[in-house]
Parts: sequence; structure tokens; C-alpha cells
Amino acid sequence: MKCIAYIHLLAALLLFSGCKEKKSTTNKVNTQKDTTSYYPLLAFIEEQKRYVDLRDFRITRITKQTNHSKQELIAKETFLSELSIFQKIATDFEKQKKDYKETIFQDLGTDSYALTYQCTNPSLSIQRIDILLRSQTNTAKQIFIRSFDQHEDTGFIKQFSFWADKKMEITTEYTVRNNEPIRETKIIEWAKVSNK
Repeated sequence: MKCIAYIHLLAALLLFSGCKEKKSTTNKVNTQKDTTSYYPLLAFIEEQKRYVDLRDFRITRITKQTNHSKQELIAKETFLSELSIFQKIATDFEKQKKDYKETIFQDLGTDSYALTYQCTNPSLSIQRIDILLRSQTNTAKQIFIRSFDQHEDTGFIKQFSFWADKKMEITTEYTVRNNEPIRETKIIEWAKVSNK
């Protein structure tokens, strides 16, 4: 009789410890956040830098503010300086991936995927990144980045936009001392130099 009681006790202990271990493994899996599959934004910006640097492009910069607009040709060095803003954003994003939640949407109408990275930390400047990917190649077609910064009594909302192999745009909106909002837009485009 004692032998049967010991067998039941041993079986119950083994069953209990097995269930307990399985439960803790499940909890560990749920609490970990995998950011290894996030889109390599910095690699994309670096590839675009090489794309422009290795070709003979005509690069123009258009600057717009309220009723004023200015267009000018710029050198590759100036282009690289403007691109460095996107490089910094991409570097910061890759360092802070844990603060972003990724969602994926497949758009069958445009044969593309939309990746959205929404910031879960309100203290970070970059609050949202949207990346539109070609579904056949998983390469980026367009990137949209939205940021918010506060400096004293002025809030700055910025929209950074990038069209692969074509152009980039930075739009800044801010209001100074309760006046009308000011909107500044900078568009940088590159195109092949036509043979004449």
C-alpha cells in the first residue's frame, strides 16, 4: 500500500513540475520582443547614397516657405549633406527598435506591403515610420517618417519623405508665439542628365 502511495506522490510531483516549467517557458516567449526582422532602413539610405554617387545626375533643390519658392542646382556634396539627415534618423531608429511596434499590411491593389513602425515611447522625436515595399522584391518604394520636437514654446512637426531612386522631401511646420503656422518644404530630386 505504501508503495502505491509513493508512486502516486512521485507521479503528482513530476506532473506538477512539468506543468510549472511549461508555463514559465510560455511566459518567457510572450515577454520577449523580436526586432530582428525590422526593415533595414539604414542599409536602404546607404544604398540610395551609392546610387546617386555613382551616377551622373542633375540634382535640384526646391525650397518653399509661405509664398516664396526657390529652385537651384546643387552639387553631390550638398546632396550628401542633405541625405545625412535621413542617415541620422535611420541610425537612431536601428538603435531604438525596441521602442517601436511593427505592423504589416498587404495591399493587393498596388502589389505592395506597408510596414508601419509606431513609437511606444512618447519622449522620442521620431513617432512613426511608414515603409511601402514592392511585394515581389521586398525593396522600398517610399518611406514616410513623422517626428515631433518641442523647443521652449515652439513645437516642430516634421514629415520626412523618400521616393526610391527619385527624390526626398522634408516638410517642417511650426508656430512661433501663437502666430499663424509656418510651413517650410525642401525637395531634392535627382534625374539623369539628358544627352544633347
